[in-house]
Amino acid sequence: MTGPDAPRIGPEEALVAGAWLGPVLAMLAGLALLALLGVQGEFLTLLIVVALSLLAGAPAAVLAARRGLVGWPLGLATGCAGLSAFALFHGLDGLPVAQALAAALAGAALALLWVGLGVAAGFGLSPVPGLAMGALAGVVLAWLIGGVAGAFGGLALGAALAGFLAAMPAATVPVRLRPCEARALAMQALAGLALALAVLAGPFSAYLLDGPVMVVTLALLAALPGLLLLAASRGVAPLALATGLLGLQALAVALGLVVGGAPAAAGWVPAEALGDYRLALLGAGFLPAFAALVAALLGRQVLGAVLAALLLAVLSAVLGPLLGLVQPGLGPFGALAAPVLATGFAFWLLARGEA
Repeated sequence: MTGPDAPRIGPEEALVAGAWLGPVLAMLAGLALLALLGVQGEFLTLLIVVALSLLAGAPAAVLAARRGLVGWPLGLATGCAGLSAFALFHGLDGLPVAQALAAALAGAALALLWVGLGVAAGFGLSPVPGLAMGALAGVVLAWLIGGVAGAFGGLALGAALAGFLAAMPAATVPVRLRPCEARALAMQALAGLALALAVLAGPFSAYLLDGPVMVVTLALLAALPGLLLLAASRGVAPLALATGLLGLQALAVALGLVVGGAPAAAGWVPAEALGDYRLALLGAGFLPAFAALVAALLGRQVLGAVLAALLLAVLSAVLGPLLGLVQPGLGPFGALAAPVLATGFAFWLLARGEA
């Protein structure tokens, strides 16, 4: 069978799903450690640490999964994530050295984790045992140190241990690169960076415009069922997979809308922002289908995957403000329109490439 519905097997599904799954689960783990230690008000700090690690680590993760290249991309990713986090929190925000250093180590360790997960995707291995060991070690260290430094130190240890265990198989397969591969490697790295921007554009656009950051971030939880299914899928035709994910996500979003008042009752979402939250929830429901289509593009035409991811990033960043300029009150609809339009564009690219 040929065409866009042809079955295929590769690491791309787990890789693209992990671009959203990894940061969401890292945020949940970090918030759990902070809550365990009784620390409040560090949501934005944690979000920035995760964002820096993803921007640095996603290109290296794609190179690890798609090309088996780990060494220098891993060193560059961990160094950039750690140094940028330390410079930001200590140099600009003036955090104490201990807290800034813990945040920097967490950023570097998370970058290592993203690369390790890329290796696991490339080898078709499960990272769950390493993640479980890392979570246990992180909780113990966080409890021993305590405070903000303990929470970020625990996150750093857990991510580093899980990332190291996941990346170990790459040491058994030496990679020899030819000079002619430089352009292909650059495109793979660009795809990783585009995915990172697509994940982060919505929350950070809301932050820079004084919007409801928690609303946009919390709505991503609705995409978890579809993303988990996508990460576990193998050999499923991309269009059939995307259609099935839309059906699954319809149920998840419906459940989210039914319990839509719970985040406000818990104090996570202001009552006046519940309408915005529901729109973001609907938009998040399209992300697994979008990720499935981008995974198919990544396996066939890397440029198409880059364009689709960049379009989602641009739309997530500017569509809401532009709609707000057209008519006050339309801005929140950008959180719904951006993934819908990007999913349609990814579908068109995939169908066009197979025509």
